[in-house]
Amino acid sequence: MKIWNSNETPSKGPYAVTIGSYDGIHKGHKEIIQNLADNSKKSLLITFDPHPKAFFMKSRFRCLTSMDEKIQSLADTDLTDIWIVSFNDRLANLNHSEFIASILEKIEVSHLAVGEDFRFGKNRTGDTGELKKWCDGNGISIDVLGDVTDGNTKISSTLIREKISKGEIEKANELLGGEYSISGTVVKGSRRGGGIDFPTANIKISGEKQEPGHGVYCGKIQIDEKAYRAAINYGTRKTFGEGDVWLEVHILDFDQIIYGKDVKIFLTKKIREEKKFENIDELKRQISKDVEACRKD
Repeated sequence: MKIWNSNETPSKGPYAVTIGSYDGIHKGHKEIIQNLADNSKKSLLITFDPHPKAFFMKSRFRCLTSMDEKIQSLADTDLTDIWIVSFNDRLANLNHSEFIASILEKIEVSHLAVGEDFRFGKNRTGDTGELKKWCDGNGISIDVLGDVTDGNTKISSTLIREKISKGEIEKANELLGGEYSISGTVVKGSRRGGGIDFPTANIKISGEKQEPGHGVYCGKIQIDEKAYRAAINYGTRKTFGEGDVWLEVHILDFDQIIYGKDVKIFLTKKIREEKKFENIDELKRQISKDVEACRKD
């Protein structure tokens, strides 16, 4: 898969093209990408860095995938090219006609595919009708795809973020079509876990990532390309009266020192809420139950 940066212009067309933030690469995104592959040997996703919502909302926005994670996920699809365009003040202030001239008219497009709610240009004034006019005037085919739904609910990155924030990780994974992951670096913590026979890897994660709801999860941790089953706690260590939020991972059947390692955590199931225990023995008994539940998951 070829990656084009903002200071480059994709020049290997003609391309079947789609445009969007593609945060999370969920089932709706994958349907559009398949449409591109069905219409051309060369397919191009035009995406933005930062995410437009992150540009406007600053620190209040949380993403499902970093750009690196997005690229890794897209590498598993039939997409052949990605153009990462810098989202800045200049781009944010282009009207829909200027957006087309600055982006689509710079490349050789044979086919265009977007979702029916696609909007572009300053104040989101451009819609699929404007795209159809441009395509018709340039002999380009276009497909406007309907929503991919879960029951009567449209699958969207916004919906998935909401599910993750509430701890509904199984539903979020179903909508994603894969397991939600969080990447980070192993840092030194209080070392209390080892003292109660359940050592944990403390993970420093990006402040841009969508945080899961507080609680205990089953999942996996990937270290040096190898995956291990894990019991995962995301919360404030209520039993010890701490206020900081930690992502702690107890790795099953593992005894290596991994400080400083970059790892990826996959969440598969939430098994309980975070809880304050009366004493350490009660905490240990519950952690033992959590570990067994994750071993069977």
